[in-house]
Order: sequence, then structure tokens, then C-alpha cells
Amino acid sequence: MEQSINDSTYTVPLRGVRGAIAKKMQQSLQTSAQLTLHAEANISPLLHLKRQLSEQGENVSIQDLLHYVVIETLIKHMDLNAKVEDNNIVYYRDINLSFALSLDQNILVTPTIFSAQNLTVSELQQARHNATKKAKQNELKPNDYMGGTITVTNLGLTRVKHFTPILNAPQIAILGLGATSECVKPNAKGEFEAVKMMGLSLTIDHRAIDGSPAANFLSDICTHIEEIILA
Repeated sequence: MEQSINDSTYTVPLRGVRGAIAKKMQQSLQTSAQLTLHAEANISPLLHLKRQLSEQGENVSIQDLLHYVVIETLIKHMDLNAKVEDNNIVYYRDINLSFALSLDQNILVTPTIFSAQNLTVSELQQARHNATKKAKQNELKPNDYMGGTITVTNLGLTRVKHFTPILNAPQIAILGLGATSECVKPNAKGEFEAVKMMGLSLTIDHRAIDGSPAANFLSDICTHIEEIILA
């Protein structure tokens, strides 16, 4: 850390890990055509499922359930499970789910859960915990965070409901999970009830995927959240 001459400010050089993050973010914006779509979903069914699983002794988090929903939905929208590499769109058969993780000292990493489509919710939770532990202990290797095919970033514990996630290039899609707020809506019986609504933000690379299929993917995620059934 370098102090300025008048001691009223201090300067931190944009280098090292933070510098690498800054370079990657800037390159992502400069080398792709980014478009962000926003939606809301009633996550009350997801919260109910979490309580049910907890009563059965399976303590998974909302984030793990949302990861499960994203994966299950993506299976039907594999045109978003891709990267742009050397002016080609490369589609992947395995869903390698990266998730953004904020660490101390203003560091952001994206560990990856590989072949996530083959994992149960409990296995997704264990994989996330293992990757998070390695990240916090500075034990991540390049193979632990390279190779992702789609990224999820979570600001659900803040007041930010919608935002514009920056692509984890060369991936062509990143889903932002926003804050939850309570509101009153009519149910299927026409009765008003309090529900929890979550904001979701999907950024895509418009070079590789158009707005309509991206909107369908985001809409299906919302529907899956509202009608969640574990396989």
C-alpha cells in the first residue's frame, strides 16, 4: 500500500490478483456483445422445499437448490452451455458450473463444479463446500476454476435485486441471483398471499446466442423455481 503525499488518501496499485481480475473484466466487455435480461421468480416453493429437506436431515442451502435448478433447466437449453473460442462457438456436453466467490482483500474467484448434471443436490452442496474451502485456504489450482461452461453469481444477501453480471469469458452466459423481497400476490384460488420474489439477471454474449432463446432459458428457470420437484 502506497500513501499519497498529503496523507489524505492512499493508493493501492492495480496489480497482482486484483490487477488480473481487472484485466479479465475489461477484456470480457471489450471482446463480447453483452446483453442482460432481468426477471423475477417466486421462491416460496424453494424455501418450503429447503425446510422439508432440513426436517429430513438434509441441510442444503438456497444457493445449492438454485444451482440444481439452473443445471436442470440448462439441460433443456444446452445452446447456452458454450464458449466463444477462436471465432468459433464451442458447445459442451458436460455442464461445468462456475460460481463466483468473494474472498478477503477484494479478491473474486470462480471455482468450478465439473459434470454438475450428474450430481444430486447434496453432492452439489458438498462440491461447493469443498471448492469454497480450497479457495479460502488459497489452495485452488488452475484446473479448479478453468473449464467452466456457465457461471452463477449470487448477491442474494444484499439489497440488490437486479444487476448486470459481466461474462466470465469465454463463456456465453452468466446468471446473477439477486435479493429477495416479500410481496402480496393472488394464488391459483384467487386468494391473496404473501410470497417471496427473487430477482434474476442473465447476461449473454449476443454474438453466440440471441435474446429470444436466452429469455426462454431465464423464463424456464423461473418456472422451475416455482414448480420445483427434485428428481
